[in-house]
Amino acid sequence: MKKKNIYQASVLVLFSVLLLIVFAGNISSFSSAGVYNQAVAIDAFSNTNNFTPLTYSVLNMSMDVKGKSLTNSGSADTTAELKQYDASNKVVEYWDVEYEQKGSSRSQCAPPVLNIKFDGGHGSGFHDKFHGLTTYPGYSSLKYKTVRLIPECDIWNDYNIPSGTVGFYGQLNVSLREYSIFKIFRAFDIPTMDVIGFANIQFNNTSEPGYAGQSFRYMMVQRDNEDKDEVSFAKQFNIDPVLYQSGDLERGLSTWKFDIVNRLTSAKIINKADDSVLQNITFDPNTTLRFLLLTEFLDLSDMSTLHNEDWGINKTTGNGEIIPHGFDASYSCSVSDPSNYWIPYMINQLPVSSRSAYQIAYYNIARNIFGDSSSLDKMITLINEFPYTDVDKSMLIDYIKIRFYQYAKYFDSEGFAISMGQSYSPLNIKLPFTSEEFDSHLNSFKNKCAPKVDVAYGVSATSSGQSVFEKEKNNPDLLNGSFAIDVKTGSSTLRVSKIGSFTINLMGSTTTNNNYLLHNVWPSYRIEPNLPDTIGPYYLIPPNTITHFVISFDVEYKYWDWHTQEYKNLEGDYYAELSSFTANNKTAPISLGLKTGILSFVSPTSTPPTLSKPSVIPSASSTNSGDIVKLTFKFPSDTIRASLYLACPVGVYLVSPVGEKGGGYACNKFMDVTFGSFATMAIFNTSTSTKIVVPNYYVYLSDNPKYALGATTQIAVKPVTISTSTPPSIATSTPVIPPIPKVKASSGGGGSVFTPAPTPTPTLPPSPSPTPSLTPTPIPTITPVSTPVESFSNSKNYISNVINATARLLFRNW
Repeated sequence: MKKKNIYQASVLVLFSVLLLIVFAGNISSFSSAGVYNQAVAIDAFSNTNNFTPLTYSVLNMSMDVKGKSLTNSGSADTTAELKQYDASNKVVEYWDVEYEQKGSSRSQCAPPVLNIKFDGGHGSGFHDKFHGLTTYPGYSSLKYKTVRLIPECDIWNDYNIPSGTVGFYGQLNVSLREYSIFKIFRAFDIPTMDVIGFANIQFNNTSEPGYAGQSFRYMMVQRDNEDKDEVSFAKQFNIDPVLYQSGDLERGLSTWKFDIVNRLTSAKIINKADDSVLQNITFDPNTTLRFLLLTEFLDLSDMSTLHNEDWGINKTTGNGEIIPHGFDASYSCSVSDPSNYWIPYMINQLPVSSRSAYQIAYYNIARNIFGDSSSLDKMITLINEFPYTDVDKSMLIDYIKIRFYQYAKYFDSEGFAISMGQSYSPLNIKLPFTSEEFDSHLNSFKNKCAPKVDVAYGVSATSSGQSVFEKEKNNPDLLNGSFAIDVKTGSSTLRVSKIGSFTINLMGSTTTNNNYLLHNVWPSYRIEPNLPDTIGPYYLIPPNTITHFVISFDVEYKYWDWHTQEYKNLEGDYYAELSSFTANNKTAPISLGLKTGILSFVSPTSTPPTLSKPSVIPSASSTNSGDIVKLTFKFPSDTIRASLYLACPVGVYLVSPVGEKGGGYACNKFMDVTFGSFATMAIFNTSTSTKIVVPNYYVYLSDNPKYALGATTQIAVKPVTISTSTPPSIATSTPVIPPIPKVKASSGGGGSVFTPAPTPTPTLPPSPSPTPSLTPTPIPTITPVSTPVESFSNSKNYISNVINATARLLFRNW
């Protein structure tokens, strides 16, 4: 009898386990990209099939910091009082809070990015946490212990001028940009924080007088590392609450050695102090592929490993999941064809053993999102929920419709199915346009997205004092100077950016090989008499007034010589020129051409000997596929131009983040590397044998500018090896290896590629170390390529996405 009871209990346990597995599998199938079976915890959620738009109202709040600074978060006392008001200006919530200024690049924002920690409420009915909205199923709101406040701060268009096409050249409100990506990511099962509210916040009793009584718009966002929320972010997504956060890189951690396929598959968290491996991470294929796909779709940049993203470990699967944040660098005017984007390229760099599973996964994810017209409806609904009625959403909605049409057409194509090794099966999807309507909408969007240049009517700038350029009395290595001008405004208020409105150049009156020294000098400036202090990136100058500007600048007497890789002193005659003044962000510059007197400089030491021959030196003569190689250039001091030609055989591809403007494919074409001291690139060998890459470096000298002096070297690139850490299986089928996609030339914009005429004929290297010689036309050394990659320059399609990942992985300095 006892054995029978044990047997029955065992059967019951086994049946319960099987039932739980089936139940968990059914939960997994709710995922929009559920293409492999994995158990999902019951308290995790799939928002794709629980989509509920939120109706945001804008809260009215005030924050009293008791005479302290809003931006002095390092002080001992960062307590404040935060109040929330109703429509009749009656206090309805009242908290004690602690505040902390946040932001990397956005630390310059005014008003600041803040973390607010709620320490307790006051009075009957008040709460110790903030009640904010949520998309977590079963709840309309949750109580939050910590909230991030993000202001309307467009660092790309207001603090970094010129900014390029980010935010449609600044035409798209920065809060709308970030809000839409937070919402779309979360709606499609990418673990990212909820936007929990919006508020107009008035700052009172601050040490910065300009803030007093002013109200600023803030977006309120959940924190992923807060475990005292009513339902924490980690619990919502079934993630271990111990996260690897973007700030960890500054605290002594680093990520893996660069390899483009690691973005898909795995990472190592390394202690910089001793290079010990703290954690091996295998990324979840589904969430990673969805994140990368929607990153491309939304044209999100400034993202890379542990930069604007955190990593968490799913408690059920043990896999790492990317938690993205910081979406201000998004939405450009690029609406290029999606067929050449980088995810298929990354997949096809994977070992054969795991490639097919990722192809199937990506195929299903892409078609599940863009093969369903309700996905587009969902995105537009979310955008329309943005609460500020004076913010124009129409341009963003146009962009989303155009991109959705392009993606849906491509993922419904036979070419996409073949590239992913799948049998073609057409979709039945309702598109936002017919093909005829699409062309009209695309042209209209491009016209609206073009940069707008305004005219500052009635604005003038004239010299109003002596221009000075002299040696600093207390610092012999520093020169300083100043200009004084009067700016007269017209009939409207003039915005003058607090940085970058004045352009000053250091000019040489003698031109003996000094053209590379004539560089821009970044000035600082003040207004006299002072206008009322303005919070934010602009001075606001009233109509019909004259404002006196004093523009100061510094120039180092010592400069870095890229030719000889050493510091030198200025030699010759120089003057400073105030060349232009840009009134508004999008206003054509006003030409000034004001000059200082000339300063003469004589070197106290003899002129260093010139280098007689160029050379190109690789950091390694033999390397593995995917490794980084640095080419160091040495060149004569009278070099006026330099070109690099990387000869690559079939199967070798190079991604060069810095070899030319914008980076890109670097094989079998000339690149202008004038005055560059090095070029760094990732080299991929997709063949099964070792291949030889031949860098050819050419310099043109001032005394013989039509002839090139050449130098060459060789790099052996080993083939891809199968990783010992195999990514998790998604599915199995016979792998199909499609060809690497060609890179098409961009129709707009020029690059820095220099191609001498006539076009050189590729030839094989005569020896491993040929002797450089003068030649009227450079003859690059090359192994003939039967299927060359097409030339490309500054394209915003396939390569721009590769560079957004590779360049920032390698050279992120912000």
